Amino acid sequence: MYIPKHFEAPGAAAIRDLIDNHAFGVLASTQGNRLEISHAPFLRDGDDRLLCHLARNNPQAALIDGRIVAAIFTGPHAYISPTWFADEGVPTWNYAAVHVTGEATVFTEHERLRDLVERLASVYEAAEPAPWVPRYDARKLDYIVGVDIRVSDVQAKFKMSQNRSAADRAGVIDALRARGTDRGTSVAAMMAEQLSTAENNR
Repeated sequence: MYIPKHFEAPGAAAIRDLIDNHAFGVLASTQGNRLEISHAPFLRDGDDRLLCHLARNNPQAALIDGRIVAAIFTGPHAYISPTWFADEGVPTWNYAAVHVTGEATVFTEHERLRDLVERLASVYEAAEPAPWVPRYDARKLDYIVGVDIRVSDVQAKFKMSQNRSAADRAGVIDALRARGTDRGTSVAAMMAEQLSTAENNR
């Protein structure tokens, strides 16, 4: 991923938060000249492992054991109009993204798959008034395979108008908040946090 220095992630904590908060990612791998892509919810297991599962019948599941794969996570993003700048500019897009690469190991043991399903449920059922408790026929685990990615490289880009003046960044924040969309509000919040940090570090 192309990452100019001023768009580097503000730190490891920000990268962890982006993965945790935008954990429905893309699993990408190659097979010959073909690119294989699946979409799945991931779990971050410390800083050196990612876990997910695929349908057993997914062709990618049979191709990635022992292979290098990439997991891609996209955070807040929004279109930025040049009319929001105090100084002259061009249309652009603000966004945050993390690319994680590492060697994948596929596993089918029921005990490990059950643990993965229960951990996913504990995360995504937490906000439910009556959370689902994982009770199901264990034979259903035969329909999925687990994927354990040993992380070898992490690339993160937080492009939040850091190359613009403080006045321009403030104008973008105000415009995004005025739009009132979830995406725009999320980008504005991230920009405001980075702008505040930059001012405090002066």
